[in-house]
Amino acid sequence: MTFSDPNAGDTRARFSAPGSYQLQVAARVSNSGNPVTGTASVSVVISPQTEVNATFRQGENSYEHIATFLRGDSPTYNSGQRDQMLIGKLSGGQAVRAVFSYDLSSMPPASGSEITSVTLDVWTLSTSSPGTVGPLQLRSLLGTPAEGSGTTGSATGDGATWNNRTSTEIWTAAGGDFAVTSLSTVDGYLAAVDVQKTFPSTAALVDAVKDAVANSKALNLAILSPDTESGTANSYTRLHSDEASDTAKRPKLTITYGANPNLPTVAPGTAPANATSAVAATLGGSVSNATSTLWSIVSGPGSVTFGDAASASTPATFSQAGEYQLRLTAENSSGKTSGDLAVTVAPNPGVFIDWQQIHWPGVSDPAVNGPQADPDHDGLANLAEFALGLAPRTPSAPPVSLNDTQPAMVVTYAKSRHATGVNTAVEWSDLLTPGSWSAAGVSAPEVVLPDNDPDLIDLRVTLPPGTDRRFVRLKVTSLP
Repeated sequence: MTFSDPNAGDTRARFSAPGSYQLQVAARVSNSGNPVTGTASVSVVISPQTEVNATFRQGENSYEHIATFLRGDSPTYNSGQRDQMLIGKLSGGQAVRAVFSYDLSSMPPASGSEITSVTLDVWTLSTSSPGTVGPLQLRSLLGTPAEGSGTTGSATGDGATWNNRTSTEIWTAAGGDFAVTSLSTVDGYLAAVDVQKTFPSTAALVDAVKDAVANSKALNLAILSPDTESGTANSYTRLHSDEASDTAKRPKLTITYGANPNLPTVAPGTAPANATSAVAATLGGSVSNATSTLWSIVSGPGSVTFGDAASASTPATFSQAGEYQLRLTAENSSGKTSGDLAVTVAPNPGVFIDWQQIHWPGVSDPAVNGPQADPDHDGLANLAEFALGLAPRTPSAPPVSLNDTQPAMVVTYAKSRHATGVNTAVEWSDLLTPGSWSAAGVSAPEVVLPDNDPDLIDLRVTLPPGTDRRFVRLKVTSLP
């Protein structure tokens, strides 16, 4: 057996074979110049490893990855959202190549060194695939592509093209954008057939995946056919892409690794249906054989508050709408296991940041949708319109009324039932000078009956007696 650091009290150990082991730790201190050593022993039983297959395919278990192709005949063409990929040589003599990117962050980090096999399965599409293609080569791609949103015709966009794999990296030649040597090869075949083709596992392909897992980076690949590119024009094959209508024919990466049966098992569950920002949604994960459990956020536009992050099944509240990636991690003395969960959170009109996007989709100019902006010029800032349940793009009168019957002055106002993160307060001043506004003596708000409006609630407060004049305002502020 080997220790990752034999001089550390907290370390990892790797056992070469199953069985029963007796381990001893020793520590030494100096007592007036005389060394004193203490020892302790522990017995460890190591079970045989079993092999586990991890598969990565678009649309299975909420997984997403990049798969598109680059055209030499249309160097600015973005094929990101097409259901097929072309590889080979077109009628005009230009090459076409495919690029892939797989996020392997869901792989247990400790499994990286235990990977024993890696394969990539693709499915051909015979429609309009002329000639015979030479061997297809799988190469490492030196950089992560961007898929973009191109569909048909001459669509261009922000995705991978022949000129640009991303907005800054140029697709050039072997050794520049993609590796010189092949990781795995598929023999040439008649293009006009519908079959499954498998890039077999090789030591080079396994090493590429190990490197990606160990360094927490994407596995970036390219498929090209050098023999076809140097041969007769108009010979190319079509492969189903990650956008194929039939999920079973989308590219599938399979990684086989040895799994320690003593590790915890983790199932993050399914994404909560109809998750809405600022409303608690239940996460229904489960773990077994674990001494500790933890939910965490991997990515998302806002923050996530877990009711009990140490519980696999717990409420979670999302601060704003958008796409979130959560991770459930379980740990025991053998190590950690984790699983990811993608959650789509719908906007909530009661959350100001969502309210902004509902009324001004895609706008980020604070002069238009900022809390202090007044785009409809009705004298009410957006934050006030949000708190009072008004339409921010249509001039509105403030829903406030004043009854100055002596001796008490009564103020009634309508407030949104749904708006969160804001506070309303009635203040008064007899001088109308800076610093003279006060809420002293103002009664606590009481609900004015009948209370049957589903969106607004009418509140009433009473002000303390005044003298010959009094100014009143309704102040709206964001909660800290």
